[in-house]
Amino acid sequence: QNTYFADGVLDQILTNLAKVSDLRVISHTSVRQYKSGEPRNLREIGKQLGVTHILEGSVRRSGDRLRISAQLIDARTDSQMWAETYDRTAADLFAIQSDLAQSIVAQLQTKLSAQQKAEIEQRPTQDLLAFELYERAKQIVDSYLIADDVRAAVLSALQSLDQAIKRDPDFVSAYCYIARANDLLYFFDLDPTPDRILLAEAAVKAALRLRPASAEAHFAMADFLFRCHRDYDGALKELAIARPGLPNDTAFFILSGYITRRRNNWVQAERDFRTAVELDPRNPNAYNLLADTYNLQRKHLRAAQVYDRVLAAGERTPIVFYRRDSSLFNRTGDSK
Repeated sequence: QNTYFADGVLDQILTNLAKVSDLRVISHTSVRQYKSGEPRNLREIGKQLGVTHILEGSVRRSGDRLRISAQLIDARTDSQMWAETYDRTAADLFAIQSDLAQSIVAQLQTKLSAQQKAEIEQRPTQDLLAFELYERAKQIVDSYLIADDVRAAVLSALQSLDQAIKRDPDFVSAYCYIARANDLLYFFDLDPTPDRILLAEAAVKAALRLRPASAEAHFAMADFLFRCHRDYDGALKELAIARPGLPNDTAFFILSGYITRRRNNWVQAERDFRTAVELDPRNPNAYNLLADTYNLQRKHLRAAQVYDRVLAAGERTPIVFYRRDSSLFNRTGDSK
């Protein structure tokens, strides 16, 4: 009954952990493939995602009560390192998420700067319903590539985001995603009107006004400058500001790769897209961009090897096989 809420809890925990520069944290896009209730081999999952540790848990919500259970597992040995159960009111959700992230950081003996600690402890919103609306929309925007109707999906996400900021006018992350949703509608010619640019600009400026030092807001500005104005220099300046606060952000490296490739900096583009794939190995936007970058340079074998790694990570969709074989065919001309 609480799928979106549980997904939101998972996403926020990963968002908190991803702010720690000494960790490499796999994106929600890849980890949510492993549904609860299905047989899972944690050692195999560790190999597929290229990680040493796995956080596993459950979320139960009953009225105003929450029970969040979590355990940290060493994927190499399938042994439990730490476990905790939080039984509190729903109003304590963000405190639980912060405590949980900091406990994991301590277990992994990872350095946490004062700035990173402050960011982890900062609540995204005071309104749980606004948070659920935001998370519902965020999932749509982050996975727009797999939508049957991208325009309709992104517009529905915008409706949820608009409701979220009506409930909490200080919700910085919601403004950032309003900007990104409008950017996508404009960039992909789904609604290439001046109004889309104005809506995106107003949202990103609101985010920066509320939190001028927000890495997420500066990333949203970079995305806006790139997609709506093709202002590569301006976008790169904003990315440089955002970089320290987004060490594990897949979207950051995808955008950086987009821009550097368009400026014919192929080496940096490859590096950015490779990092995106490492952080999100089952994200089709990440692995297709890396493979396309190799194919454009006639490095067809490397492109095929990208899809070999995608298959090893558990992604078995027909398009992956097709793209892999197309890369090999472009290299050899052999249709066998």
